[in-house]
Amino acid sequence: MNKNPIPKQHFFRLRKLLETSTSLNLLVLFRSWISPFLLTITHRHTRAHTHSLTHTHSLTHSLTHSLTHSLTHSLTHSLSLTFTHKDSSDCLSSLRSVLKSKPSRGPRDNTSR
Repeated sequence: MNKNPIPKQHFFRLRKLLETSTSLNLLVLFRSWISPFLLTITHRHTRAHTHSLTHTHSLTHSLTHSLTHSLTHSLTHSLSLTFTHKDSSDCLSSLRSVLKSKPSRGPRDNTSR
């Protein structure tokens, strides 16, 4: 049994059709032999590559998702801690300044004199 996927008669037919090389002959050749052959090869390769690409895509997606989530979480946490610390210190300092400054009314105001 010949393991060559392209039998010799196809080479002879291909050479004959290319010598006459009318578009109709090339179309017949393409539809009768080249197209099914290419479709078979393409289907096999596509199926294998699709499986590996799907696996790679799901791995990449999950890795990207987890990395993005952890980065976002840590950034949000550190930013919120920073802002909370800054806001609370600002609030405390403004409260202290308000409490230290006595209202300027009547004889109790010793700072303006």
